[in-house]
Amino acid sequence: MRLFGGVVRRFASVPRVIVICLCLFVSLQLNSWFPVLRFNSRAINEFAYLASWCLPWVAFALAFFLRKTLARWATCILLVPLLLGSFLAVILMAITAGTSFEPIHQLNVGSSSIVVYRLDGGATTDFGLLARQERQIIPGLYLVRNLETFYPAYSASCETTSPETALIKVAPYEDRGPLEKKYTIARFVYF
Repeated sequence: MRLFGGVVRRFASVPRVIVICLCLFVSLQLNSWFPVLRFNSRAINEFAYLASWCLPWVAFALAFFLRKTLARWATCILLVPLLLGSFLAVILMAITAGTSFEPIHQLNVGSSSIVVYRLDGGATTDFGLLARQERQIIPGLYLVRNLETFYPAYSASCETTSPETALIKVAPYEDRGPLEKKYTIARFVYF
């Protein structure tokens, strides 16, 4: 119990918690734009993304517990642009909720898999495809690497050409003809 109390006291100072919140926010945002880790549930991924936008608000609330007035005001003023951005992001998430991100083809290659997702941005955009290599780390959590985005496109298929390569065939769509691309499959997704 004594050890746990020491760890809590060490990391529980308000400035450290603010910095931890902001570092966690930056890392979760980077993971949403350049995915490395993903859950197998779309709802959990969206919840994690939404929760990441709440971290600046937590940091803002904690800023009022800073002892020095100058530090308190400086932190609050520096967080205002992040708060406005997070407010707009949450509103945009509410508007765009329900856009499609459905898996349409999966090919198991060794311990990982190639998954092609259909993207539907709504009435004003065409369908697109996203090809990813995924490897399960623990049940429900995947290490992912985006292979390529195809736009506009509606359907595709995958096949292995060798143990280290996969071929993705994108069907013709509107004015674009069929497309075939080969990808090298990394054993552990990135290496």
